[in-house]
Amino acid sequence: MSQAVGWLKLRAMQALIAGDMFARAFLAPRLWWLRHRNRIAEADALVGRMALNWSRNILRRFQCEVRIEGLHLLPPAGPLIIAANHQSLFDIPVCLGFLGRAMGFVAKQELFRIPGLAYWMRQIHCVSIDRKDIAAGGRLLEELSRNVRERGYCMIIFPEGTRSRHPDGELGPFRRGALRIAQSAGIPVLPLSIDGTRFLVSPPHLRATRAGGRVVRMKLAPPLMPPPPDAPAPQAKRFMDGLRETIVSNRNAIRVHWPRD
Repeated sequence: MSQAVGWLKLRAMQALIAGDMFARAFLAPRLWWLRHRNRIAEADALVGRMALNWSRNILRRFQCEVRIEGLHLLPPAGPLIIAANHQSLFDIPVCLGFLGRAMGFVAKQELFRIPGLAYWMRQIHCVSIDRKDIAAGGRLLEELSRNVRERGYCMIIFPEGTRSRHPDGELGPFRRGALRIAQSAGIPVLPLSIDGTRFLVSPPHLRATRAGGRVVRMKLAPPLMPPPPDAPAPQAKRFMDGLRETIVSNRNAIRVHWPRD
């Protein structure tokens, strides 16, 4: 029974997020016109502002404060991969609303099935990779790497591949495939640590913090240059291990605690 209730609450939160995105549908004709005229930079800027406002509105509805350390380490423009730990679906609005630049995500296919949300995810250049189709996934990663490098996109990846299932938000193992985008594009990877978003999908923690105390924290580290695509496997593994160690260390340094009922 508790699992069913939890599933319904999660779906309700997804509906809230998707509905808020759908409310901004009036921007769609303007975006179509800009992209049709090949005014890509203007379209991306418009979507970026919309995503920022949408994201901050979501966190405001949940009366959640977001605190950031190391924001000066994030380049304001140019191609970049941000590698972050993944605690909940709220990692996305936290990043879009408070890191200060437009960015897309490598997202799971289920999110692209939510009406309204899927349209806007494509507009900010999010992509979905089918883990079952290895060949198609490889081609998509190559195309994504080109777009990041040539168009100066910023993309966020979650190297764990899924949300952390640990009640304390401990990180799972990193998947080697998460490194391929940065390797193929030859661009830096910026480690990002997030803590507290897991509480935003926990009814006991939300009930206990109705009067305040809801905080999410983020910490950025200096960008790291990945090894080239033809680097030996041990070198690539050392890079991934170092990336994970940095994210874990910073996440432990910013750990937040919410009371629960």
